Amino acid sequence: MGSFLSSLFAIILWIPFGIAGWVGYGFDTIKNKEFSILEPGIVYSSKQAESLGLQATSTFLAIVNELQPRYIRLVAYWDRIEKTRGVYDFSEIDEYFKIAQDRDMKVTLIIGEKVPRWPECHIPEWVRGTDPNEHFGKLKEYMATLIKRYAPSRSLEYWQVENELFFKFGDCPKPSAKEFQDELKLVRSIDPNHPVLVTGSGEMSTWLRPFWYGDAAGISLYREAVFKTRWFSWRVSYPLPPLFYGYKARVMSALFGKILMVTELQLEPWFTEDLKSVSIKEQMATLSPQKFEKSVMYAAQTRIPRVYLWGVEWWYWLNEQGVDSYWSYVKKYVFKN
Repeated sequence: MGSFLSSLFAIILWIPFGIAGWVGYGFDTIKNKEFSILEPGIVYSSKQAESLGLQATSTFLAIVNELQPRYIRLVAYWDRIEKTRGVYDFSEIDEYFKIAQDRDMKVTLIIGEKVPRWPECHIPEWVRGTDPNEHFGKLKEYMATLIKRYAPSRSLEYWQVENELFFKFGDCPKPSAKEFQDELKLVRSIDPNHPVLVTGSGEMSTWLRPFWYGDAAGISLYREAVFKTRWFSWRVSYPLPPLFYGYKARVMSALFGKILMVTELQLEPWFTEDLKSVSIKEQMATLSPQKFEKSVMYAAQTRIPRVYLWGVEWWYWLNEQGVDSYWSYVKKYVFKN
């Protein structure tokens, strides 16, 4: 019920910020003919790379060498790091941090059990079915070990604790506000030197929790979404102008004295099945190069400085298949090195 009311209130907020955004957008486009994302970054998922048939670490190296992003969000998958109880394998994340440090990139490390990519909650098999208290205890042990390992890194910029935890999406246990606060306390007690980022849905949340709990707030920005029921699914385009996000960000930042960034800009087609199982023709029909470019421009027009682009594994994979339009565009117009 709480999740429903929160989403309802978020939609109600579309009206004042949407109207202001449409008016402001009109004046903005008259005054400004060119827009660009001031601080572009990427989100990288080893699981997504592998789902497309790519080798995760070498693909990451190739991506950062070509795009040279300054900002990166990396995902620490619990079920990948602690496959066996008490046995940690940090070799992959270690390599990512080494690559980032060698290139002076700033890393946001996403930790917890609800982190990006389906099924959203990435829980080791040995944890499933255990007592909830034991489950949470093991999660905290894993997080503490992770935090102690990467807190000294000079590449680390933010800890992100969970990902859009209170947005009802994914195959996840019901979130607990108390447990989430315990996770935040754990991070801050072990590493008081790095700020904590908390994220929420850009369209279907009020943004109050990210600003309340985090030292900085992050939101996703989706132009389209797919809603699925037992019987059917439908694709929806959000009727929001770019300055809906920009004006709402200014108001919330002024109220809380904290910055907001776009942590997930939709630049990958959304299907209810795995991407690789869909033909490239259908992928490109769903998110054409023209629509892709408009989404980048839309994000720039929000006037939110920091924007992390979602879908880098897909653009790279398509480029490897001989479809270079997406890759070439971001390389030339977003990461202008």
